[in-house]
Amino acid sequence: MWSFFRYLLAVVLGLVLGLGSTFWAIRSSADLAFANNGVWRTNIMTGSQDLDMYSRAYVAVKYLFAMNKAETVYYEATTDEDGKPLSTDCDYLVIGKAPKARWWSITAYDEYQFLIDNPHNRYAFSGEDLGVEAGKEFKIRVSADKLKGNWIPTGDGKSLMLLLRLYNPSPEVYDNVEGYPLPKIIREGCK
Repeated sequence: MWSFFRYLLAVVLGLVLGLGSTFWAIRSSADLAFANNGVWRTNIMTGSQDLDMYSRAYVAVKYLFAMNKAETVYYEATTDEDGKPLSTDCDYLVIGKAPKARWWSITAYDEYQFLIDNPHNRYAFSGEDLGVEAGKEFKIRVSADKLKGNWIPTGDGKSLMLLLRLYNPSPEVYDNVEGYPLPKIIREGCK
């Protein structure tokens, strides 16, 4: 009977250590591949064939359905231009020149990285929605309160993340992921 409990303890301890170390490795390994560009950051290995198994697991968990690196660059922002965390209690102006890409969009996600449920069924804007050509300026407002113009509702959650997707971006994006001009996120006020 004693040997059964020792065996059971060894199995449980092995599972806890194995799963714990895997969780830690997945969470920490992909942070090494991030490149910062103002308030935006991108994981330059997302969609790469060169990823190790832990980084692939991280991408599968964090970036569900991420496309191949040769086709798409994803930039995420969790802070505004002042370095303060994005919050659903604040109003933001996202302003910049339309990126040089075949197609691009800016999408708002809640603190759990899900689309923000709202009665307007509005979650993102793309270059097509805005009717903006590459290199021309655009403005998007992000707020819990309804605003005129190009507005993405943020609901009543807590934190917020904006994701900029660039599908088939021009080579100058790939050549300069840390310096390519990206939109600014300006906090206009908070409740």
